[in-house]
Amino acid sequence: MGVPVVGEVIALHGATDSDVLADAAGLEKFSSHPLGTAIRNAAAAKGVAAHRMDRFVNVAGRGASAKCLVCATRDHAIGNLEHIGASAETCDEVLGEVRRLEIAGQTAVLVSEGRVVIGVIGISDRLRPEAPDVVAALHRLGVTSVMLSGDNEAAARAVAEQIGIAEVHGGLLPERKAELIDRLRTMYGGVAMIGDGVNDAPSLARADVGIAMGGGSDVAIEAADVTLMNDAIVTLPYLLGLSRKTFGVVRQNVYGSLIVKGLILLAGITGLAGLGVAVAVDAGTAILVVLNGLRLFGYRGAAVTAVSTR
Repeated sequence: MGVPVVGEVIALHGATDSDVLADAAGLEKFSSHPLGTAIRNAAAAKGVAAHRMDRFVNVAGRGASAKCLVCATRDHAIGNLEHIGASAETCDEVLGEVRRLEIAGQTAVLVSEGRVVIGVIGISDRLRPEAPDVVAALHRLGVTSVMLSGDNEAAARAVAEQIGIAEVHGGLLPERKAELIDRLRTMYGGVAMIGDGVNDAPSLARADVGIAMGGGSDVAIEAADVTLMNDAIVTLPYLLGLSRKTFGVVRQNVYGSLIVKGLILLAGITGLAGLGVAVAVDAGTAILVVLNGLRLFGYRGAAVTAVSTR
């Protein structure tokens, strides 16, 4: 529903903003996560070259680590507070910046060199202008929207409030997201999951219908049942409405055909209709089935307008 963008870069312990971005962009070079994309875009926008790294290790839902080929200190890591805290010292200054960013509704991404946290990057979601209208349109179709996010609870709730989602779960690891999908299926009966990152793949596979964004990770696209190749979330209400209309037409055609054939069978047995009448009625029924199906071409559904921000 939004596009992550870097809002702040806080350099610590003698590092500069460029140092933080260079390390972060190098660590996120091969990441398909939206936060990694935001960091690489921010470094490129400021003309900061990503540091060369090797021996990448990814920890799903937490962060990554690698060996830097540029800096004197080889061991580098990026991720949330839990991930960085396992290998680096998180002093009061670091914890204070993390709390400040989270209260402001941003996701705090920490960058460390060895045992020292050299910076904190604040990332917020730039909402798609059409997102509130999409959620409202889904609500009118009887869909309950729930947000499952790996971002901290405050950041997730800030986004959810802006787009009209009441139920929010933040700070989730991939396995916890999948568990919540199972719980939601028990509560609501059927669940469709929309995601784009590697961490969304287990949930996309677990949901009744997994919907991946075309610009997302290959793993998410592979796990999903449906892929939106143009990333147009405005099509979601239309797709849902069209699918329901299609099932309605299928039921009409099947039940209508069975009823007509049953009546003709009874008429034939009782001598009220001959073979010629039966054949004519059957052909007429087939034509009506085709014409009824063609009505789907005229389906328009609830229109949600996509707004360009370029």
